[in-house]
Amino acid sequence: MKYRQVTRRVESLVILRESKLDPSDEEWEETLRIVLEQWQELRQLKVLVVSDGGGPTQAQRKRLERTLEGKPIRVAVVSDSMKVRFICSSVALFTSNLSSFKVSEMREAYSWLNLSDREKKLASEAVARMSELIG
Repeated sequence: MKYRQVTRRVESLVILRESKLDPSDEEWEETLRIVLEQWQELRQLKVLVVSDGGGPTQAQRKRLERTLEGKPIRVAVVSDSMKVRFICSSVALFTSNLSSFKVSEMREAYSWLNLSDREKKLASEAVARMSELIG
């Protein structure tokens, strides 16, 4: 079965791997559940989003805003899609530590997240595995 979005936690990093399609509500709720599990450590939480063009719908973004309750989290969004860049702009209105990068700028995204060499390796491996699950 292929997914629209897969979310995994890799140590202090939450990774979202998105297909060209927007995530289903069930997939988005799983993402919010994983973020809420880290609530006590939210200020240290880092989020890497790698998208082929899909992203949360307006209603899903509203649920994210309510979930975060104004607490900033560090987010790097990697995509060549203009649609994803628009979504980033709307999410940046309620979380100030968000930056977007082109696919060719993955190294810069890792730097933005302040990932160690070990975390970069783990993230790259996780993204590759997750990419096989989306369609």
